[in-house]
Amino acid sequence: MPLLLSERKSIVDSGLIRSGRGFLLCLAAYFVLQVAFRIGLAAPLSFDEAEQILMSQQLRLGYGTQPPLYYWLQWCLFQMFGVNLFALAALKNLLLFSLYVCIYFTAKPLVGAGGAMAASASLLLMPQFSWEAQRDLTHTVLSTAIAAATLWLYFTLVRRPAMWRHALMGLLVGLGLLSKYNFAVFLAGLATASLLVAHYRQVLWNRRMLLAAGVALLIFLPHAVWLFDHLGIATAGTLEKMREGGHADYLSNVASGLSSVLLTTLTISAPQWLVYGFFSLRFRKKRVPGMIHPEARFFALLHAAFCVYVTAIVLTGEVSAMRGRWLQPLLFSLPLAWLVLWPVLLQRGVTRRILQIAQVAGVIILLAFPVRGYLGPMIGKKVRTDPPYSDMSAQLDRLFPNASVLVVSEQRAAASLYLQQPARRTLLLDDVLKQRPHLQGQVIVLMRGAVADGWMEKLQDAYPDSRIERQGRLDLPYPCGAGKAACYDYASIRIGAL
Repeated sequence: MPLLLSERKSIVDSGLIRSGRGFLLCLAAYFVLQVAFRIGLAAPLSFDEAEQILMSQQLRLGYGTQPPLYYWLQWCLFQMFGVNLFALAALKNLLLFSLYVCIYFTAKPLVGAGGAMAASASLLLMPQFSWEAQRDLTHTVLSTAIAAATLWLYFTLVRRPAMWRHALMGLLVGLGLLSKYNFAVFLAGLATASLLVAHYRQVLWNRRMLLAAGVALLIFLPHAVWLFDHLGIATAGTLEKMREGGHADYLSNVASGLSSVLLTTLTISAPQWLVYGFFSLRFRKKRVPGMIHPEARFFALLHAAFCVYVTAIVLTGEVSAMRGRWLQPLLFSLPLAWLVLWPVLLQRGVTRRILQIAQVAGVIILLAFPVRGYLGPMIGKKVRTDPPYSDMSAQLDRLFPNASVLVVSEQRAAASLYLQQPARRTLLLDDVLKQRPHLQGQVIVLMRGAVADGWMEKLQDAYPDSRIERQGRLDLPYPCGAGKAACYDYASIRIGAL
């Protein structure tokens, strides 16, 4: 059964189909500009960027609270282009571009080229995808991109079932679980909706699905072994974030969690809903949403299943705060679902208006990143300014030219110093004290503030043969008088025999 509704064919003409190529080129140019702005502005590292720089120094089966796939990809780009801002920005924006492209190609057979462009561009109307994804997200961007690719392949499988496509589905499922653990919620929703739509169930759920499951298991198994041995490390941080602001009693936690889910969903999708809702109300007398087509039933059931599974998680009483990044892989298909459920929006004039609104939003977002450092103080918002890490790295090189290991108390400082000197192994003090990696020879320890208290006793517990050779302090004034001088205590530690 063809997925393209017959009444929609008249909406899309050859001009719109040809313009799809131009749309994809504009998307590519948009993300190239995002990379250029990230490099040119040289803004302070975000938390996720700093984490990527430190964690991607080597390949491991597991790294902590996040699955390893993004670290592996970042390691590959660092090997290709060096440890720099370009490698950081290129990976994220390549994944974001692939997200928009996957939505476009998923939507095109369902709602035509005009609707596909509108569905893809509508992500610019959703702050979690357009702003937060650029500002400070990594693993979530990867997980959402893989979810979009999985949805694209899902509908391709419905139209043209093949053994190799089932194997590719298993590959994407395995990679999705390696990108972020909450990909399992997306997968559960996809499977539920697929089973509840008779046509899709008949096409997809057969012996070939065993091949997909086998490939997914093969991809995920090595990390699963690591996860089983380090379950506490992998889940502690996420569980702590989920319980933020929690209460002592169960009902209060559930109420807080449900309200958090609702508020987060509205925050992510409200601008897109306002635009789509306006046009839906404008043409409400011409067409009512229908459920007679399998794709319409699928998307309705897909998002209903997401609601059920997220609610079930909240009902455990363990989730009192839901973050936008946790829902992002579940909400990227909302614009497409709306277009499928309300075909009147596929009129050429409507899709063009949606594209124009999304274009304005994209330009505003593109310009907002370079000017936010200037506008922030005007509206009373403090803008973070980093110490001159290049000067700090140069001073450390002069003081300790032979030191090959640097241990730093702060994550952003450690990552920024590693950017300045990638040849020097750079570690976090907390990780060194907990994991006790093999260290030998001269090690430089750089600390700031209260972290410096009692650090030597802890280090000697971890490395009994360590001893201090030299201690001092670095005073680094912020650029343009942005604040008091940043003070870092340093020590040269000798570990092992002389």
